[in-house]
Amino acid sequence: MWFAIEQVGRLVALGVAVAAACVVVALAVGAWAARGHWAPLKRFSIFVLDAFYLPLKLAVARFGGVSALDRMMVALKNRANRARFARSRRRMLLAPTCLRHLKCPAPSTRRGILCKHCGKCKVDTILAEGERLGYRPFVLTGSSFVPQLVAEERPDGALLVACAYECNKVMMALGGLATYAVTLERDGCVNTDVSLEKVAEALALGLDDEAVAQAPAGEAAAEQP
Repeated sequence: MWFAIEQVGRLVALGVAVAAACVVVALAVGAWAARGHWAPLKRFSIFVLDAFYLPLKLAVARFGGVSALDRMMVALKNRANRARFARSRRRMLLAPTCLRHLKCPAPSTRRGILCKHCGKCKVDTILAEGERLGYRPFVLTGSSFVPQLVAEERPDGALLVACAYECNKVMMALGGLATYAVTLERDGCVNTDVSLEKVAEALALGLDDEAVAQAPAGEAAAEQP
């Protein structure tokens, strides 16, 4: 009896040690990739970090590192998914409602905000460029509807523009899809900001140079009034 209990205890201790080692390796790979370096074991690290996301989130929350964890995981997933996303052709563009102007006149529907292209915010520029490059653009008030939207649209790639937390959550939910993300420069529920230059670069990944050459010139294309 005691021998069996001892053996079970050893197996549990071994499992905990192996899991801890996997998490340490995954965090190291993620941190290395987030700095822009080539990193091995990206898919393995993504699997481990996704599996242990909640306990990791609780652990780093005590030190105010939740945002850093999400940003690291998004950067790791971007590096792992970049080639697949570049090969995709039926693409969706998912932008957040928090980028809208405070006096946005666009109505809300089941499939997101219907942009009026009033020119008051960067959403107008992002959606217009996405449409020009063949994306199916959506402005969403939250991420809960994304899996259903993907099931309806059946894309083979999705570009996400949102805060690191929302990007990471959607990437976890759409693990089988070629996702790529541009995180916000300024987070929040309203009055957020994103780099149009980074969005333009992401939109153009894998597309013909001829189409990309017609793109508007960076941030100056959408100066907010």
